[in-house]
Amino acid sequence: LERWQLQQRLQQKISKAITLGKAWQPVLSQELSLIAAEGLLPVASAATLLAQQFTQLLSPQAEQLQQLVSQYGAPLTQPLWCEFSSGAQQAGDWLRELRPLSVADCQSATSDALPTASFVQLHWLVGALYKDKQLDYRQLLKPYLQQLLAAASGVVLQTEIIAVDGLLTLPPCTRGLAQTQLQQLFKWLDESLCRPLPVELGCARLLLQAEMAPGSELADKLQSQLEKRYQGDGFSQGVLSRNPYLARAFPDFSALWAQGELVSVSLGLYQGLSDYLQVAGIAERQ
Repeated sequence: LERWQLQQRLQQKISKAITLGKAWQPVLSQELSLIAAEGLLPVASAATLLAQQFTQLLSPQAEQLQQLVSQYGAPLTQPLWCEFSSGAQQAGDWLRELRPLSVADCQSATSDALPTASFVQLHWLVGALYKDKQLDYRQLLKPYLQQLLAAASGVVLQTEIIAVDGLLTLPPCTRGLAQTQLQQLFKWLDESLCRPLPVELGCARLLLQAEMAPGSELADKLQSQLEKRYQGDGFSQGVLSRNPYLARAFPDFSALWAQGELVSVSLGLYQGLSDYLQVAGIAERQ
């Protein structure tokens, strides 16, 4: 966790320098020196080695970010407020550092179902897009939800994601689809305020990949994969060992499956993201 926090801090400093048109290399060196002075790096040669590792890791990504900033130009001087409401639920957020897109900047839509963007937002992730050769949904949830909120508010937004393992473009959603997806998420939010929802992201991914439908019988092989993911086995720890909330609410996979809602909740929360990636032509596997 501490290394992740240090990397996030360094990326924020580099991003700010690039946005202001300053050289990012001196900023990285100064911040590493400051971190060392604060006693947050190991001692002696280990500190030098870790600083070198951060420099080698972040330098190529900083170059990519600088190229994108040069391509898309300066952001709007003020953030843009977006909101959407349905029933008693309301979502809103300030979208910051939106860059207006010219006709030349706009990427051709990968599908007729996707509109042409008016703004672009740059996201520099801490970590990789892919984990175990699969697209890591956790890394995409925040930018995807911002895409939905922007589209539902009438802002046609494209998102460029920079990560250690490459670049990824999230094209804009249609307004109607975004509103439908947010309404679906609001529905499950209402449910979660009343009771724990039987869902876990890794298990949900397995169910989506198996194209399970609510009420379907669980195959033995899939059940074994779900149990291993949730409870672990003799070789690896499961999610329960790292998630006290799930351990209290659903102490084993049988409890998670018992209500018969794992499939329906998984589809309700994550099928929209899976469908969006497919329409956008984004590979979920390397």
